[in-house]
Amino acid sequence: MTLFHGSSVAGIRELRPGLSNHGKPYVYLTHSPVLAAIYAHNPLTRPNGFFSYWWGKDGMLCYDEYFENQLEVIYSGQRGYVYTGQGELPQLEKMPLVYLSESPVDVTEVSEIPDLYAQLLQYEQESLLRVRRWHEASEKQREIWENVV
Repeated sequence: MTLFHGSSVAGIRELRPGLSNHGKPYVYLTHSPVLAAIYAHNPLTRPNGFFSYWWGKDGMLCYDEYFENQLEVIYSGQRGYVYTGQGELPQLEKMPLVYLSESPVDVTEVSEIPDLYAQLLQYEQESLLRVRRWHEASEKQREIWENVV
């Protein structure tokens, strides 16, 4: 299976297990290059990190802006890389389309993304990503998101 890994680090030839939130070192991968692009920039240092995406009932990758212009604030001007590898790996139980590897994964290809914000907007235009903007959410939903932030 073809899998993807997003990173802000250039020049990776082998994805190595590292700090994880799941008990031991893992490489996190996904079969969605769009999701990998979301992970290609994390404004918080590991092990902290929070990505406000979810999967719609229709299987569409969705991203919620938990504050006004979140997508732009986090991703505009940020360079990222989507690495491709191959493997048959176990899926993370509570995170659809996320796979874990305890072993290194050889990189077979890399896509450099000069501006992640522009790329995510392109994915949105191509109907590969649904973005729920802050101003589109109800007042109650925004209160919930503010508490998360």
